[in-house]
Amino acid sequence: MTAQRILARANALILGTVGLCAAATGVLVAFPGDLRVWQAASWTLSLALLCLLVLVGAAAWALATDRAARTWSRVLCVTLGAGCLAFIAIAAI
Repeated sequence: MTAQRILARANALILGTVGLCAAATGVLVAFPGDLRVWQAASWTLSLALLCLLVLVGAAAWALATDRAARTWSRVLCVTLGAGCLAFIAIAAI
């Protein structure tokens, strides 16, 4: 029961962090010439990606170890978070 509550919070945190990454990326694309906006958005994106890396890793570990926690919504959140991390990693190359 405790694992389900932790994963429910992790799902909301993963989705919120993915949204924050999308917003920071949108700001970077919308205002490429403003240095202050660029610095704030890039730091926000960096911190959000770091949080996302920790959250996706922890949620994936919980899914791998707890068979009862493998629902479609939890798997979808982990996949969406990993996809966001992969997209940024590929775009950075």
